[in-house]
Amino acid sequence: MIFRVEGEGGRGGSVVGEILARSAARQGFHIQCSRAFPAEIKGGRAWFQFKVSSNDQTWWGGEPHLTLADGKGSEWVISLTRKDGDPLRAPLSPAVIAKSLGEARSSNMVALGFLAEALGLDEPLVEAVAQKRLSRRGEPNPHISESIAAGYKAGRDAGWFHWTVKAPEVKGRRLVLNGNEAIALGALAAGVRFFCGYPITPASSILEMMLKELPDLGGVAIQMEDEMAALAACLGASYAGKRAMCATSGPGFALMSELLNLAVVSEVPITVVDVQRSGPATGQPSKSEQGDLLYALHGSPGDSPRLVLAPSTVEEAFYLTHRAVNLAEEFQMPVIVLSDAALSNRIEAIPEPDWESLPRSNRARVQAGNDDDYAAAFERYLLTPTGVSPTSLPGRDDLPFVAAGMEHSSTGSPAGDAAAHQAMSAKRLRKVGSARAILAAEPPYNGLGKGARVGVVGWGSTAGAIEEARRILKRQGVRLATAQIRHLNPLPVEQLREWMRSLERIIVAEENQSGQLASLIRHLAPERMASLLPQNEFEITPEQVIMAVKEEMARLLAA
Repeated sequence: MIFRVEGEGGRGGSVVGEILARSAARQGFHIQCSRAFPAEIKGGRAWFQFKVSSNDQTWWGGEPHLTLADGKGSEWVISLTRKDGDPLRAPLSPAVIAKSLGEARSSNMVALGFLAEALGLDEPLVEAVAQKRLSRRGEPNPHISESIAAGYKAGRDAGWFHWTVKAPEVKGRRLVLNGNEAIALGALAAGVRFFCGYPITPASSILEMMLKELPDLGGVAIQMEDEMAALAACLGASYAGKRAMCATSGPGFALMSELLNLAVVSEVPITVVDVQRSGPATGQPSKSEQGDLLYALHGSPGDSPRLVLAPSTVEEAFYLTHRAVNLAEEFQMPVIVLSDAALSNRIEAIPEPDWESLPRSNRARVQAGNDDDYAAAFERYLLTPTGVSPTSLPGRDDLPFVAAGMEHSSTGSPAGDAAAHQAMSAKRLRKVGSARAILAAEPPYNGLGKGARVGVVGWGSTAGAIEEARRILKRQGVRLATAQIRHLNPLPVEQLREWMRSLERIIVAEENQSGQLASLIRHLAPERMASLLPQNEFEITPEQVIMAVKEEMARLLAA
C-alpha cells in the first residue's frame, strides 16, 4: 500500500504521514518513505509518501493508492485510487468533525484517525506515536486523543475501505528511527558526550536530539552562534579527552574547512556529520543531493587527510556513525559521515542493537614517568609506522603538550624546516593507510549479481533505488550486479577492482551533476564506465536505473 499526503506547508499534512509511517513500523510492517517540503517556514507545497508492506521494501516510490490532500479552509480530502484509475473519495469532512470537538485546528488529526483505521493500525499505538510527536513538554494533549478517536469512529461508521494485510510477526525489539535519529543514537552509543551545532536544514534534528538526550547521560550539548564556533568548541572538548561530534550541511561544512585542518595537524579526534543538501551556496535547503563528496575528501588547503564514511540505510546510519566515532578516537583525526537529506527523513524499523557487544576504541595513552625529564622529553607527535602517536589528556596525565596549527616537531614545538614538515605530513597520511587495513576486513559494498554483464555502483541513499531496480530486473530475467560503497576514504580499491573484473559495463549512479564518485574510480575501468545522474528528479529512481542498464545491455548486444 502506497500512501501520499500533499498540501500547503505548515498545515500539518506531512506530520500525518510521518505518524502513520512510524505507527505502521511499530506494528511490525516494513516501510520506506520520502518527503519534500519548501524552504519557507510556512507556505509552498509539501508532501510525504510511504510504502507499507508485510514484505521487505527498498524504495518508497510508485503511484499512490491512498491520498490525503488539503481542501478549502481547514478541510482535508481523502481518496482511494480504484483499479480503473478513478479516485474514490471518502465520505468524511475532517474539518466539520474537528469543529464539533471544539478544536478546529485538529482536522488533520481526525484525518489521521480515519486513515489509521482504514490501514488497520492499532488505535492506542497511533495515539501514543502522535502524542510523542506533537505534545509539548511531555504532557499529553487531550485534543490530539479526542480527534484521533473521532477519526477512528468515523472510519468504522463509514465502512469505506479496510486494508486487510496483517503485519508480519516481529522477532525481537525494533527501533523506529529516521536517518538523523539513527546518526545521533549511533554517536551516543559510541560514547559521544559533547556535541555542538548550529541549526541548518536538513541536519537540525540531530542537534535537537542531542540537546534532549545528552544532559541525561551526563553530557553537554550546545547550540552555538555559527558552525565555526561549533567545531572549535568540539575540538576543545576532544583535546580535553571527551568524545565529540558536530553536525551540519553543505554551507556550514564549508565554514568548517580551517578548523578541520586544525584537527588534522593537531591530531585531535573529531567526528563531523554532513547531511548533504542541494547546493552550491544556499542552494535548495530542503532538497537532497550528493554534491559534497569531493569537498569532504579535499576541501581544505594543504595535505589534509581525513576518513569519510557514507551510510546507505537508516540502520547503516547508526552503525557507521558509531564506527566513525571509534575511528576518530583510534586514529586521532577527523572522520566525516556523509549523509543526505533523503536519508535524514527516511523512516525505518531496525533491529535493536546489542548494546553490550558494540565495540569501543580508545585513544592510545602514554604512561607518564616519575621524573621531570620524562615529561620534558614527551613526544606527543612521535613518528610511528601507523602514524598514530600515544597522547596524553591535559590535566590528567601530567604531560602537557602544545596542539597548535603550526607545523611542529615530534614534541609539538614549532618547526620551520622542510624535513620536519615532510616527516609530519607523511605521518598524518599514514593514518589513512592504517585505517585501510582495518576497514578492508569489513564489507564495503554488496557485490550482488553473479553472472551479470552490467553492474551499478552507488553510494549513500541511492541504495534503495538501485536495489529496487535489481529486483525488478531479476523478475524480468535480467541479472544485475550492484556495489554500494560505504567507505569513501579510504576507498576499497582492490575489492572494487575484483568486483568489476567480470563486468562488461559499469554504471556509477550518484545524485550530483559532475559524477564525483565516478571521477574517483574511473581509472579502475576507464573504457567500461558510464555515469547515471539525476534527471528531472532530486533522487535517482529505479526506473532511471533500469533504463540505463537496458541501454548498456543494448549496446553490448549491438557490438
